[in-house]
Amino acid sequence: GTAIFIDSSVVIFPQALNSTSTTTQTYMTLRHDLRGSYRVCLVILVVAVVSFLPLCSPLQPALRSPPSALRGSVSALSARVYPTVITPIGPFAATRSPACAFGGALDKRMTAATDDVTGEGNFMLELQRMTAEFSMNQTPPEPSKVAEIVTSMEKSHNDYVDLLSRLKLSSDFQSLEYYALTVSHLKRRDTTIDELNMCVRWQIDSMKAYSKQQMPPPPPPKVMEMMQAQAEDFDSNGGVMMTPSITMPPFTGVEPCFADPEMKETLRSLTGDHDKLVTFGASYGSFDALGKCAYIDQMEKVEDRWGILLSRLNLMDQVSEGFKEETSAFLSGMGLTVSSFYEVLGEAHDWMRERAEENR
Repeated sequence: GTAIFIDSSVVIFPQALNSTSTTTQTYMTLRHDLRGSYRVCLVILVVAVVSFLPLCSPLQPALRSPPSALRGSVSALSARVYPTVITPIGPFAATRSPACAFGGALDKRMTAATDDVTGEGNFMLELQRMTAEFSMNQTPPEPSKVAEIVTSMEKSHNDYVDLLSRLKLSSDFQSLEYYALTVSHLKRRDTTIDELNMCVRWQIDSMKAYSKQQMPPPPPPKVMEMMQAQAEDFDSNGGVMMTPSITMPPFTGVEPCFADPEMKETLRSLTGDHDKLVTFGASYGSFDALGKCAYIDQMEKVEDRWGILLSRLNLMDQVSEGFKEETSAFLSGMGLTVSSFYEVLGEAHDWMRERAEENR
C-alpha cells in the first residue's frame, strides 16, 4: 500500500477568465504540492486548475504485497539509534490486523484511493498534460475537459476524506496508526489534515468556476501560504514526482544466514510475537489510557527487535538491494530519509499516547 504521494503544480488560466484582476494574476504565479502522509497511507488532493494529489502520509500502508517496513517511536528520540534500512513495521509491515488485512474492505478502499490518482487511465495524467501544454504554449485547457476532471477529483477527494475518518475512528491500533502517521507527517510540513482539505476544497471550487467560465473564489490565507511554500518545493524538486510503491521484501528467510539455528529462531520468535501483538491490537480502542500506552510500548519493543535483526542482516549483505532501492525512492518522494521516517513514526506514537492521556 499506501501511500502514495504526488506533487502537483497548481496552474490557473486567467486568460480564459477574461479578467485582469490582481487576484487572478496572483493565482497564475502559484504552484501547490498536496503531498501528504499516508497512502493512503493514504491520499488524494486536488488542485486549482490542473493538479490533484493524494494526502496520504507516509502513510497508509506503503506496502502492496507482503513485506516492506518501518519502525520507530517513543520518548527520548534523540537517544535512539535507528537502523539504516527500513524494517517491517508500521505502514511497511507484512503483518496486518484483521481490519487492515490484504484484500479486506479497508485495504480495498486504500487501493481504490491510490488507483484514482496513479492507476491506469487516472486523471493525473490528463492534468499533467494540460499543465505542460499551458507552460509551453500558454494554451488554456477546454472548460468542458476541466469539468470532467474535476468531477473525478471531487469523488476521489470525498473517498479519501471518508477513508481518513474511518481510520481515525477505528478501534484497531494499526488503522489508527496509519491516521497518526498522516497527522505527524503533515505537522512537519506545518499543516494539518483540516487545512489540507480546505486547500483541496478551494482547488475543486476554482476548477468548477473555470469550467463554467466564472471567476474562481479567493483563496483563504492558509491556502496562499501553502501554495507559496509548494512553489519553492516544486522548483527545487524539478517538477511533479510520483512516489513508487514497494514490492520487494527486505529478505525472504532463505538467505544463507538463516541456516544458523539461532538466526532462524530469532526470526521465528520475532515474527510470532509481532503477529500476536498486531492481532491483540484489534481491540486497542477498548483499552484504558494506561493500557493503550503500555501497548504502544510493547509495539516499540518489537520495532527495536526488528531494527536489531535488519541491522545484522544488512551488515552481512543479506538485505535485498531491490528493497533498499525501492524504500529509498519511496521515502525520497515524501521528503523523508530512513532516519526521519522513524522519527515521524515515533511522533505518531507520541500523538497516540497524548490522545490516550486526554481521555483518562
